Amino acid sequence: MCLAISRDEDQIIGARSDFGEVVSHVSDHWRSIALDTPSLWTEICHNDPGGAPVDIYVNRPPFEGEHNGHCRSLYIGPTAQEFQQQLLGCMSRYAAPLLSSFSISDFPRHAHIEFSAPLFTSGAPRLVLVQLVGLNFNEAPQVYCLPAFEAVTHLDLSRVRIQSSESYISLRGILVALPSLRHLELQLAGMSTLSHLDQPPTVLPALEILRVVFAEFRTDFDFIHRCIRAPSLFCLSLAGWDSAYKALDETDLAGSHFPSLLCLFLSKHISTALSPLDTLAIAYRHIERLTCRVNHADNIEHLLEALVGNTAEEDGEERTSDGPIQWPKMQRTTVEGLRYLIDASVMHRIALKLRKPGSTIHTLLLPKPCFGDGDVESLKDIIMIEAVIDEWPTPLSLTGFDKICVLANNIVCVPKIFAASLANTRSSMHSIAFHPLAKIGANWAHAHQCRPLAPHSGRAMKFNPAPRAARR
Repeated sequence: MCLAISRDEDQIIGARSDFGEVVSHVSDHWRSIALDTPSLWTEICHNDPGGAPVDIYVNRPPFEGEHNGHCRSLYIGPTAQEFQQQLLGCMSRYAAPLLSSFSISDFPRHAHIEFSAPLFTSGAPRLVLVQLVGLNFNEAPQVYCLPAFEAVTHLDLSRVRIQSSESYISLRGILVALPSLRHLELQLAGMSTLSHLDQPPTVLPALEILRVVFAEFRTDFDFIHRCIRAPSLFCLSLAGWDSAYKALDETDLAGSHFPSLLCLFLSKHISTALSPLDTLAIAYRHIERLTCRVNHADNIEHLLEALVGNTAEEDGEERTSDGPIQWPKMQRTTVEGLRYLIDASVMHRIALKLRKPGSTIHTLLLPKPCFGDGDVESLKDIIMIEAVIDEWPTPLSLTGFDKICVLANNIVCVPKIFAASLANTRSSMHSIAFHPLAKIGANWAHAHQCRPLAPHSGRAMKFNPAPRAARR
């Protein structure tokens, strides 16, 4: 349980407390409960004691203390920029020897994330997974964050906006300074064609996995394939296709520097990307696996016809399979996202098209609802059909923060009674997170493996500012 009492503005973010308006006095009865059963409370939050008949002893300032050294995951959700800066400044003063994942996000269409001081100045030697949403590349953020990101292997940069050569240099400065970076995800929000003109390329020798979500296809595609050089890259994901995009020109791929590429993932409106498949096949002739994530109602036959290079007659009805082999080394092709049963006759035609003369494709992976056991048996002499699973590696999704202990805007608040069952299995605080839309409850706390703060001594209560949910 937790209790919040406040008559004035919240001292952390300047918001008024509704709870303090309603509960302006604490009775002697409540005081007795608080004093007689201190283990009932995780923390009591009190901004202005005034005349309330409760004595509260604050052991340490908010968010400070030995818990930072036990934290393995830190997530700071969208909140006021001033609060983010205060929190980062406070957390960065303490060592983070166990911190392995760090995520921070800004409000969409509002102020960008900015690091105004060095991050984790005492070092974060185990920090390998980082998510940054809305980072301001115009302010040279690498000056403050690179020392802490020295060991990072997985990096997710969302809402990346590169509109000048200075911002490109900042982005490049961060990426090339991460010698162990193996997995990079970029969600682009705007890319100027002049930003990387006459600039040195971004060379990432250790990069193995790259995912890019386009904002404007032609410009973003040109940036990725002309500016990023990754000799070890074996897995590439391209998302954000749109019917309004112009068809690719072979010259757009002339500067591709992915010689080790074996796996290609196409997703997000892939049905509109059928025309660029011919050009992609020229650029990535040596891939062995192609995965297409489609909408649940897309026509799989048309997709696979484009995949293997089948051509259509002028009337648009009859199709032939005498086109050139577009992917001479492809062995497995996967279609994700379909949710309907494919007719047996259609399945047979698909199998024949994939196994046309000269094709090296031997396995087709489909969602389980698309086929039955009879299809597998009847087509086994033509092609192997297997059930698909989600193949794209997702260490950078929020599920990577699997032990989130707290979600709040200006609070660390976990009901002790809800986490008691886990107290004997955890020896330290595994995660801290701050988010403005917290919902504290028994199921939530248990599902996220919350652990109470360290035991209180005597009658002193730990202090942390209260969440809006608790105040109501």
